[in-house]
Amino acid sequence: MLKDAIIGFTSNHTDKPVEKLQVVGIHIRRGDYLDKDKIAYGYQTADEEYINKSINYFRSKFKHVLFLAYTSYYWKDLLWREKHVVGSDVVRMRVTSPEVDMCVLSKCNHSIITVGSFGWWAAWLANGTTIYYKNVAKNNSEYRNDFSEDMTDYFYPGWIGF
Repeated sequence: MLKDAIIGFTSNHTDKPVEKLQVVGIHIRRGDYLDKDKIAYGYQTADEEYINKSINYFRSKFKHVLFLAYTSYYWKDLLWREKHVVGSDVVRMRVTSPEVDMCVLSKCNHSIITVGSFGWWAAWLANGTTIYYKNVAKNNSEYRNDFSEDMTDYFYPGWIGF
């Protein structure tokens, strides 16, 4: 039933045939990761280049694609998304509640995630092709030491890192 609601919603935002449409959920987290203490610890956030490369990957893979772009309620995140996540095939979703956002993202066909566990779990639940931001931790930082050398203890097998 939820999948039908998403299809109904997406059909209002595209002229592409709904039965062939591939819906890609995008989750962007930046706000709290830009805190000076987190940056000093080694946290890094995805930039516009990563988002564009990820979106273009799906545009080249599928003829009929629509992106649902989510972010947090932090006003700086909302402004960043408005400026950098654009296109006639991109719907910048209204922030509702974490539960609803997770539910919709988990029902998308594919995922683009930046940093944090929220996007990770949404992508895992969606179980489609996932593009992840592979530079989550600055090299030689305390945060980077929390992970294995190849980061396979964090990123799910088969996911694609950009």
